[in-house]
Amino acid sequence: FSAVHAASSQSNPFQLDLAFRGVGVSPLLGAANGLAVLVDGVRVNESFGDVVLWDLVPTFAVETVQLVPGASPAFGPNALGGSLLVRSRTGRTSPGVSAALGGGSFGRERAEVAAGGAHGAFDGFLGAGYAAEDGWRDRSPTQVQQLHAQGGWSGESARVEASHTRAANRLAGNGLAPEALLAAERDAVYTWPDVSRPELDFTRLAFEWRSGAVEFDALAYRRRLDLVTENGDVEFDDGDTPADLADDGYDAELRGTTRSRTHGVALQAAVDATLGGVRHRFAFGGSLDRGRTSFLQSEAEGALGDDRGVRRDGEFEVETDLRSTADYAALYATDTIVLGPRAQASLALRWNDARIRLADRTGLEPD
Repeated sequence: FSAVHAASSQSNPFQLDLAFRGVGVSPLLGAANGLAVLVDGVRVNESFGDVVLWDLVPTFAVETVQLVPGASPAFGPNALGGSLLVRSRTGRTSPGVSAALGGGSFGRERAEVAAGGAHGAFDGFLGAGYAAEDGWRDRSPTQVQQLHAQGGWSGESARVEASHTRAANRLAGNGLAPEALLAAERDAVYTWPDVSRPELDFTRLAFEWRSGAVEFDALAYRRRLDLVTENGDVEFDDGDTPADLADDGYDAELRGTTRSRTHGVALQAAVDATLGGVRHRFAFGGSLDRGRTSFLQSEAEGALGDDRGVRRDGEFEVETDLRSTADYAALYATDTIVLGPRAQASLALRWNDARIRLADRTGLEPD
């Protein structure tokens, strides 16, 4: 798809920026995110900053990926430029056992194993993935560990499914370096460390019911995300006496912690009908989502070593300490009109109530 572009602006292959027709989604806090990403019907744009952490999506468990272009009210927040719909494998759709091993330059290692199957009305899928590499740049090791489990029951007209995804990763993504440094040492980094440690537990429960032309779907989910970052960035300090070089130095080391708890429910009913000889598919739905995030950013003086590593040389001082609350309520309706064997038109309407609040916990900026 020529309109889709991926870039590794974080200098890590598992922290990609994805762009579609100039609108993108990023793992970097503060980026403008204009794509909605849904995994098995659950929006995984995090409630704090709408970022998408791709290393928390296990690729070995992905069955299909569908890109829906253009803005669509049906997919909710962030669906300005398009929506990326990810469907996970189940024991019924992906029976059998598979395994893969790989390796390469710069200490690259990869292992995946998955097994799925069905017995009568029950089915299940279990998979695990591991990836690690040293990185082609100095001080850039990465380790990704993922687990995905699914279980389901299918009756004549109903299905119940539960799944859980677990991830615990360590990602190094050192930033830009001066040209003069790269000319002398191509794999050099300007400063280190620059590490992110995300840890995820994602549980989902879904119910489907089908009877003739009528369908009903319901789901509930909970996501627990803990993210710790450590950045050895340096800042030149000219000291109290600019003319005196003795008190010049470099500081500081920055550390951030994000703890998010997000949960929600969604309901949808759909019916196929023919009106005036034209086939329609009507869908009506609603959702409630709640996200609570604690964001802490601290800074400490640091010493810059000969290897350009920044080592803490003092106690951490809190720079930012806030609580974020994001509550979303939505109702939507769609009408898909079949115009012919290769053409259809869609009408969609959505009502959103979004309440996002930030509260300062340092006591210094109550407004």
